[in-house]
Amino acid sequence: MEELDPKLERSFRGHKGAVYSVSFHPSGQQLASGSADKVVMVWNFKPQLRAFKFVGHKSAVMSVSYSPSGRLIASGSKDCSIRIWTSSVMGDSHIIKSHVGTVRDVCFSADESQLLSCSDDKVIKLWDVNNHYRFKSSLIGHSNWIRCGKFSKDGRLVVSGSDDKTVKMWDIRSNQCVHTFYDHTDIVNDVQFHPESTLIASTSNDKTIKIFDIRSCKLLQHYDAHKLSIHALSFHPCGNFIISASKDKLIKVWDIIEGHQLYTIHGHESCINDIAFSRNGQYFASCSDKPFVMVWKTNFDKTACLSPPECPAECKKKSREKVKEKENVNANQHHSHSHHKRKKAAVYERPATAPMNKEKMVQGLHSEEQAKRKEKEIHVRQEKEKEKEEEEEEQLKKQKKAAGHVNASHATSASVIPEQVSLTLEHIVNQLSIVTQTLGVFEERLSMHEDRVSRIEKLMEAFLENQAKRE
Repeated sequence: MEELDPKLERSFRGHKGAVYSVSFHPSGQQLASGSADKVVMVWNFKPQLRAFKFVGHKSAVMSVSYSPSGRLIASGSKDCSIRIWTSSVMGDSHIIKSHVGTVRDVCFSADESQLLSCSDDKVIKLWDVNNHYRFKSSLIGHSNWIRCGKFSKDGRLVVSGSDDKTVKMWDIRSNQCVHTFYDHTDIVNDVQFHPESTLIASTSNDKTIKIFDIRSCKLLQHYDAHKLSIHALSFHPCGNFIISASKDKLIKVWDIIEGHQLYTIHGHESCINDIAFSRNGQYFASCSDKPFVMVWKTNFDKTACLSPPECPAECKKKSREKVKEKENVNANQHHSHSHHKRKKAAVYERPATAPMNKEKMVQGLHSEEQAKRKEKEIHVRQEKEKEKEEEEEEQLKKQKKAAGHVNASHATSASVIPEQVSLTLEHIVNQLSIVTQTLGVFEERLSMHEDRVSRIEKLMEAFLENQAKRE
């Protein structure tokens, strides 16, 4: 019989400190990891190939990310720098020094034209990959350290999470924040776009997972997921499942279509720092405060998603529709999970039943009917609201006309003050945009100066070498 439970496939050992980040090569044949030992390791799944060790950072490596083509690896470090490595034995790297705080996350856009970096300096920076990693722009708006950031599928949006307890969504064409989600009550540790970029999932020190719809900007699902802070999550490529990793040493698998937990996976002996699915969803990798990386065989996706290389668009479309149906059932539903006895020699716990009482099960069965009724109610409510708004507008117009006839030559103080306020606000906004543009220009010049300094350093080194040879 075909195995449908996740199982540990292998582990990679070689780091000398806690491992903070993992990222799969698009082919699934390699895995990159970043550690407190200041090293980026690239592990090969073929046993005859040895691991690559990339040395260059002067402090702990907090984040690693493969480019979509797999030819580059970006890493962010506590030394405030970003390095872009060529994914080969040579491990050549380009260094970017622009942040003034720890770089906690790095991410490539899907077309590999851009790279983003998130830092403790409260700024997200965008870099032009095709133009020697030139600085493009900054996204400024968070009021505390920024822990995570990701591009949407089309590269037009960026989502970020911060110590200020907010999740922000940015439009990179205007470099403006288009929406802020205030639902978390503690530090936001990780954010991810759904594979189709219609949803956002976030995790926090408040021990919850939250899923938002980016079109309505509403909370769709809420999970009281772990007993301690949740450090990372990852969407399965078909969009039906989420895996979460926590300080409580547990990995949990969630079916976001049915809205309940599938598995609790034991195996780590310390706080889990990161987790990630491979591109085809066959495997997922996790890392912790121990100096090794674990790779797991997924298996559970066989019942809901088609097998690799990619889940088709139909599967993803179905998952989106089902999540929307669950909005009415799961928006305010908190999922609590009973503890089952752990099997001997097993690394997972599979809930015997979905964690729902009878009433919730009935709700689940009739969710489609409820959704339809709700849509009708909303439609009727919207029509009534529109009618009221139209009536109010007509009344306001009549009042203004009447006031115009009575006070044609005398402007009231009530009419003057709002105009003055709006003008002042417009002036402030204009000044802020000028300041932002000036900062952008300043950062560009800084990067140019950094390039010049690096060239001068190289020339000096060459000069000193020549002098030494002559002597």
